[in-house]
Amino acid sequence: MLSILKKNWASLIALAMRLLSVVLLFGLALVLARFLGPEQYGLYAFLFALIQVSTTIGRGGLMHLMVRDIAVSHGDEDIATVRGYLWMGWAIALPMAAAMGLIFALILVPVLAGSTQSPTGSAVLGAVYIAAMILVGMLEAAIRGSGRVLIGQTAELLLRPFIQLSLVGLAVLGLVGAGFDAKFAIGSAMGAALCALIFALVNYFRTTAVLSPVPRAPVKAGFVRSLLALSGTLWVAALNTNLNLIILGAMGD
Repeated sequence: MLSILKKNWASLIALAMRLLSVVLLFGLALVLARFLGPEQYGLYAFLFALIQVSTTIGRGGLMHLMVRDIAVSHGDEDIATVRGYLWMGWAIALPMAAAMGLIFALILVPVLAGSTQSPTGSAVLGAVYIAAMILVGMLEAAIRGSGRVLIGQTAELLLRPFIQLSLVGLAVLGLVGAGFDAKFAIGSAMGAALCALIFALVNYFRTTAVLSPVPRAPVKAGFVRSLLALSGTLWVAALNTNLNLIILGAMGD
């Protein structure tokens, strides 16, 4: 039994991290539902469903492919190709982060929510969250693919929900001056996402700094085709999960 635990300690810690993430997210949902009230929590749930779909579309299948192909290239000691995948990750994630943030703030929220339900501030806060989490996904994929599997999951699984829950808890206790409403809830998510982005950036540069400065190699042929195929599957799954909330929110009162 002890030998099994020693051989699989990383997998067990990863499982524990995921279970703890579920607990944190469940606790966050309970606190928000209890203290925001039906109307404000309904607005938050609607906006966050739009945010989740926008984030998934922005990420597409990039995370999954980067983890796989960077790990394979590291195994082959092909550092030039690793750098090629890192460059490709930035080249895809940065434009997608900007595009999905703008689409959310300028198109999705105004069209689906209307100006009376959702203040402009919430749309801007949500857009920043989307951009940050798209980049967090890319950074953590690069970290995991480079062999640091546990630290490459910490920002999204643990740090982001913990910080948001902490901010919401401070607001509930009256230790934050801002009013506790849907806008504050979205703002707390944005603040947590920015903290997660900083954490992921630090670990990304610590991870990639050890790579020898060899020229970048082009990524393997078929990477973009695989990206589009996998992205389509993930986009459909995200819509299927959140579409009911989005329809209800768009219907108004």
